Amino acid sequence: MSYHLPKEPCPEIMATILRYKVDIKKGTVCGIRGKEIFKHINNKGYKDTTIYGEGKRRIVSRAHVIWWAHTGEWPKDMLDHIDRDRTNDSITNLRYTNCVHNRLNSNQHHSGKVMGVCKQGKSFEAWYAKTYLGRYTTEAKAHNAYLQAKEQVTKWQQ
Repeated sequence: MSYHLPKEPCPEIMATILRYKVDIKKGTVCGIRGKEIFKHINNKGYKDTTIYGEGKRRIVSRAHVIWWAHTGEWPKDMLDHIDRDRTNDSITNLRYTNCVHNRLNSNQHHSGKVMGVCKQGKSFEAWYAKTYLGRYTTEAKAHNAYLQAKEQVTKWQQ
């Protein structure tokens, strides 16, 4: 899986962003007329918009603007949506992370299949970190076993 590292906008774009009204609790960004400007949902499910400033343009993520408004710094790595809702950009739902930890907060494997589950005939096997967890009659039960194993490892790491 590849991802891009967010780049801080140029001064012209930042000047435009500075004019926006950012509500970090609601996770909204409004323009000078008071209307939400991040209406577009991109092909990955995140809210973004194109911002123009003095002859330059840039596609900017709403989550990055919210993070910047809260911390004063543009994120240099990934932001994770804790509740997995990519349109919920409330600051309480965002956390700074890296690619590995972001994948741990995912329900889906990068191929679109349910994470930690492999279909075997009419049953489903659960796996976590190359460890066999058992065979289940439904995909949901196998995924639940995966989530429980992941939770145990996460608790142990803290």
